Amino acid sequence: MMNKMKEIRKNKKGGLSQLLSVVLLLIITVFIFISAIHPNGQSVRKVGDDSNNNIVKEQTQIMDEFQPSVIK
Repeated sequence: MMNKMKEIRKNKKGGLSQLLSVVLLLIITVFIFISAIHPNGQSVRKVGDDSNNNIVKEQTQIMDEFQPSVIK
């Protein structure tokens, strides 16, 4: 009976330590991705806002140049 228990114990690989290491690895991975994506998302949004403002300015300039003039 003792031999059977030793075999069962030898067949078990990992266990709690493996589970904890996987959870820790997942937490670290999520933290790295969040810290890497968050600043990039903010800078991309700022660039998008700037380009949107530039497009609006350019459209108003074009519309101002081509206003129909009424000859009286």
